[in-house]
Amino acid sequence: MKGHDFVNNLQLAGKPPKAVFIDFVGQPDDDPEYPVVVVDVKDRDFRWVRGLRVHLNGGDPDHVHSILQALKICAPARVICNYAPGLYWDSEVDA
Repeated sequence: MKGHDFVNNLQLAGKPPKAVFIDFVGQPDDDPEYPVVVVDVKDRDFRWVRGLRVHLNGGDPDHVHSILQALKICAPARVICNYAPGLYWDSEVDA
């Protein structure tokens, strides 16, 4: 996992981002309002998402589902998933 320390530091400073984008490829981005965290399908420690709006993007539905299950344990405010062309899941609508 890359980029999550930046998000955690924002949380600890009392300046949480508006939303966090989680992806499986690319580079992390330390934008203070909309940071990007890059994960591996094996990652499971998402305590840093507590209370945050999370956008999870990926091309493989199985990978997205695996990370989604780990995210839900850590109490994000909302999770929105985009996976494969045109498939979409929103925790406020589909849960």
